[in-house]
Amino acid sequence: NINKVINRLLKPFDLTIPPLFRIALINTGLDEHYLFIDIHHILTDGLSNHILMKDFAKLYNNVPCKKTALQYQDFSTWQNNFFKTEIYKQQENFWLGKFSDGFSKIKLPTDFKRTVARGFNGNDVRIEVNKELCNKLFSSLKIHGCSLYVYSLGVLNILISKLTHCEDVVVGTPFFGRAQEDLESIVGFFIKQFPMRNYPESSLTFSEFLEDVNQNTIHCFQNSDFSYLSLIKKLGLQGNTWRNPLFDVVLAVFDHSFNQQNKSYIDDIEGLLIKPYEIQNQTSKSDLRFEVNQFNDEITLTITYNTSLYSEETSIKLLNDFVGIIEKVTTNPSIVLKDISLEHCIEDSKPIKEEFQEDFNF
Repeated sequence: NINKVINRLLKPFDLTIPPLFRIALINTGLDEHYLFIDIHHILTDGLSNHILMKDFAKLYNNVPCKKTALQYQDFSTWQNNFFKTEIYKQQENFWLGKFSDGFSKIKLPTDFKRTVARGFNGNDVRIEVNKELCNKLFSSLKIHGCSLYVYSLGVLNILISKLTHCEDVVVGTPFFGRAQEDLESIVGFFIKQFPMRNYPESSLTFSEFLEDVNQNTIHCFQNSDFSYLSLIKKLGLQGNTWRNPLFDVVLAVFDHSFNQQNKSYIDDIEGLLIKPYEIQNQTSKSDLRFEVNQFNDEITLTITYNTSLYSEETSIKLLNDFVGIIEKVTTNPSIVLKDISLEHCIEDSKPIKEEFQEDFNF
């Protein structure tokens, strides 16, 4: 059983003992092998893995890899110098200004009582958005002049607001972190995570709120060289190992359309047919993580949930309500937020049991 073999290979890394990656070649029979690569996230991000696969294909075909002009240590040197600049100070003031009026963490309802050390055990569920709704969504993106990320963030804010009855919502989101073109060929971890704070006020129409989200996102992206860890320290927040001090919900949006058109690093390996093997996710670094994946004209939605807080049943309801909000706002972008209702979580005969969490006040 390949899953049992992989689960035996998967184990925590000790950051004090290099190398922080493991590789195994599993032979299951005639002309079939599984190449297992386990890399600690501190070493690579998604684009880095793509670079490594391209180099792997070149080496397999006995083609030398092109030496990059810069390495990750060059980026580290630049970053340390950037921390001392006036631009960095301006970005620091921008993010501190986002939370200058104080902030109490959202009281997100959960299925199970939260403990101090909730752990990172997780699971995920995935659904495909039907073709008709995808077409309506893509048309709506053009009308509003915004990205799929901004639209998804707006929808998620509405969902969280309905669940919590709160009009001040913070969602964590990963930033690409490679602002300079020279960095796109470097292997390393460049992803940053930032708290996107928006205000889904019930009196706003969806179009009005979406424009607010769009403008806020643009400003945040323009100030994305700031360090999130520095923001936490500057705000004087004290979290714990198990929980982010500013947000419990994360949104990630990926466009795989480009990758689908550029599979040459796999297709060009002579004599091999390579297919990815999907491993069942068993971890969740946040309470809830919503992931939107675009494959040309198709969209899939995935929610990763912490199993100590949520059940699979509730997670499916959350995804269905996420889709339900998309259906409502693509049909009527002038709908007032207060008129948007959830059809699964709140009005269900077995509503999510609310668990009030501690506030992080400063």
